[in-house]
Amino acid sequence: MRTQADMFEQTMHYRENNDCTVRAIAGAFDISYGKAHRHMAKFGRPTKQGPTPQNATRAVIAMAQKLGHEAHERHGMRQLTLNQFYKQYASKGGVWVVFVKGHAIGFRDGKTLDWTGDAETGEVIRRKTAYLGYRADCAAIQITEYPKGE
Repeated sequence: MRTQADMFEQTMHYRENNDCTVRAIAGAFDISYGKAHRHMAKFGRPTKQGPTPQNATRAVIAMAQKLGHEAHERHGMRQLTLNQFYKQYASKGGVWVVFVKGHAIGFRDGKTLDWTGDAETGEVIRRKTAYLGYRADCAAIQITEYPKGE
């Protein structure tokens, strides 16, 4: 799994900022920052700027499908704060990409993959009270593998 140090190094290499969606996709899908960066560019993410909420949602779903997974939009989680979401869902494992006001966060196997999270523990340091889906197209996207035989 990619570390925060890996992501920071790649961000510097690309001379990027406002790249939380790139990091969320790279971390959640365990792909390189470069692959996630190119993928987001195909979905209209301008350099050094975040994508539109609709493009962010479309990009996550497309990456899941490209890698042989299903993506399930979870609109009903909008009432949850990020901290509540982590305790009820992400801490139990799985792969998620979550959207809060102006920010995207990846979760993988119970770890928070975010520059605002503690690199050692995965604990969310800031944004604990941010509501999922606020000013976003979707609250959260759960990534699962395709059922066997399909």
